[in-house]
Amino acid sequence: MKNGKLRVLLLIEASGSGAGRHVLDLADGLAQSGHEVHLLYSPLRIEDAFLQRIRELDGAIYSKDIAMRRSISPWHDMRSYTRVVEYTRKFGPFDIVHGHSSKAGALARLIKIFGARSAKIVYTPHAFITLSPGLSGLKRMAYSAIERFLGRRFSDAVIAVSHQEAEHAVELGLPASRVHTIANGVGPAKDVLKHRGEQRQALNIASDDVVIGFSGRLDYQKAPEVLLEAYLALGTGVDTHLVFLGEGPERQKLEGIAGAHHITGAIHIVGYHAMAQEFLSAFDIFVLPSRYEGLPYTLLEAMATGLPVVATAVGGNCELVREGVNGFLVPPDSAEDLKKALYSLVHDAELRERFGRASLEIIRSTYSKRTMVEQTLELYRSL
Repeated sequence: MKNGKLRVLLLIEASGSGAGRHVLDLADGLAQSGHEVHLLYSPLRIEDAFLQRIRELDGAIYSKDIAMRRSISPWHDMRSYTRVVEYTRKFGPFDIVHGHSSKAGALARLIKIFGARSAKIVYTPHAFITLSPGLSGLKRMAYSAIERFLGRRFSDAVIAVSHQEAEHAVELGLPASRVHTIANGVGPAKDVLKHRGEQRQALNIASDDVVIGFSGRLDYQKAPEVLLEAYLALGTGVDTHLVFLGEGPERQKLEGIAGAHHITGAIHIVGYHAMAQEFLSAFDIFVLPSRYEGLPYTLLEAMATGLPVVATAVGGNCELVREGVNGFLVPPDSAEDLKKALYSLVHDAELRERFGRASLEIIRSTYSKRTMVEQTLELYRSL
């Protein structure tokens, strides 16, 4: 690959997720490094924060919305593919076409057939769907076959965001020589103490109460109901609050459980918040009880805020959480183990402070945005 200015096309369907955050950070970093960046994104699953950053990047990158559906839909998928082909023919040729998550990743790789034959194709799954324990055997076989076919035939490189995800890619049958690990990265949290007071006041939480917090989509993957079950069993003599930051299909279920236990004053389901990292400053403990993960941005942001963390021992969580150093790892779907870890932190302020300092140091030394962009650009040039 040439050493000069690169023309890069990024595609993303899951615009409102951590993958969307990653793509915008990458687009911004590449543009600041002097490269020409085009971004195709779907407006169907999008959040205000993503659109706001698109507006902020206007002039630095080229962007266009193209409807892409998460689920497999031959008619709609063909329409999306046709529009992507048209874009590559109109604005190409591109040196790199980089698809993110499963749907945009499939479109990006199939573009090699008609739209971008000379481009190098890169794919970042942001947690393979085949990692989900909720998949039926038949679906797992089908998705595995698709990933294997596209990975072997139409992928010049596959980027895993954690070592566990890289190992899974090879287990699926992707050539090990094409699988590369590049971790997500975040910037430092700003004005933590200021935002801490503001956000607690907004929730009517006293300054000395202990706040256990979650940030992410309220869905099967993130397993927020397991955290709620653990909290209900905690039964401490300390004044505590549980805060859920995010939206999703499990919200109504969580509200119903909280109401049934008559403790709605201690459980706060905040919903979507445009400045999620600012809100994290209100927490004393961060919890991510996911059933599967890549390398979650919410966990990175919590650590960048200086929080002790409790997470399930899945995916990249195991690389971010160092047992007994900055937090605890627990088995997925185990409210009992989660309760025990929370109890230790709720009752030990010194331990929370020590773990929080360690979290911050891990982020500063290993997981910066700049490192993520530089390593991705280095991979592009190696193809």
